[in-house]
Amino acid sequence: MKIHYILWIFGAILVAAYVWSWIGNRVSTKVDTYGRPVKSICRETAFGRVNSRGDVEATDGSKGRCSADLRHLSSKYVTSKGRVYWMTVNSYDSSPCISGRGDSLGFLYNLSWECLTATPGQVNSIEDRRLYLVALHSESFRTFEGSNSQKGDWQWNQLADYAADKAAVYYLNRKIEGADPRQFSVIFPFGDDDKWKRFAVSKSGDTTFVGGNAIGNVDLRQFRLLKPVRCPGHWFSHCIAEHTDDFFKYGNWGGIPGQIGGDIVFLQTGGINRFPGMASPEMFMFATTKGIFFFIRGKFYALLNDAPYPTDDPKYPKKTLLNWMRARLIRYSALGTCSLLSCHCPGVRCGER
Repeated sequence: MKIHYILWIFGAILVAAYVWSWIGNRVSTKVDTYGRPVKSICRETAFGRVNSRGDVEATDGSKGRCSADLRHLSSKYVTSKGRVYWMTVNSYDSSPCISGRGDSLGFLYNLSWECLTATPGQVNSIEDRRLYLVALHSESFRTFEGSNSQKGDWQWNQLADYAADKAAVYYLNRKIEGADPRQFSVIFPFGDDDKWKRFAVSKSGDTTFVGGNAIGNVDLRQFRLLKPVRCPGHWFSHCIAEHTDDFFKYGNWGGIPGQIGGDIVFLQTGGINRFPGMASPEMFMFATTKGIFFFIRGKFYALLNDAPYPTDDPKYPKKTLLNWMRARLIRYSALGTCSLLSCHCPGVRCGER
């Protein structure tokens, strides 16, 4: 009798877990070209709400059935129930059962209701939608996708990241503070080379924005990359950036060092750090696993990060890349007198460059 009750309870738990796991999923079944039964499953999580003042507020995700009335305004902006969302979609296939030999966890997995009720050879095609509330929909809402037919693929993709209505301009799922929709434009100050595709630049009046963050009246067309040199030796003997393109290829330093006029500029995907008057004719730059270093007017400086990495934990406030990657130049060490051609360090032998 006890075994009977245990089995009944176990079965009830499996049924409850199955029902709970599929709440909000929209499911349909079809057969693919290989003759396998495919169960299409749509999952949707919505973020954000409109408060009593009519403003959009961030909220934790709310799971529900995939919206049947979802309408695409562009490849990335959609509307549903009178609201505009920035939508991301993660699509993937999974198997409800584990085939072949497996451990005890695999055996328990195959005892799940999903596996027990699956058709032999079944494949689950998952569409995981995440909707981020942007604004209430209006006739004035427009996207920038396709607004410049002469641009390349990566530039078209950037244009699709922007939208506007008569009240504001939006980048991804947030409002761009300080942007006037009447005089806003997406620009490409670095040219058509796709190595710059990580940097989204726009302009409104005299204000330039990088990644939706205002950087002031800065003309990024004047930005010039700083070419790294070989390590000067002594404490700096393990440089890992030998070419300018290494900064684009690896991205280990969180940004790209450059120069605008007499200023050193550190370009990041969420803004810039600008160090007025720090550039000098004899200046050179190199990078190690510890950071980016400059030799300026006879002294070494380090470009350091002084904020923690971002977190997805909802208990903590969201941080933009500009906030958590704040970089600053600090005096690192006076190791001697160096030029672009040679180093003369007291008491040590400097490496060649």
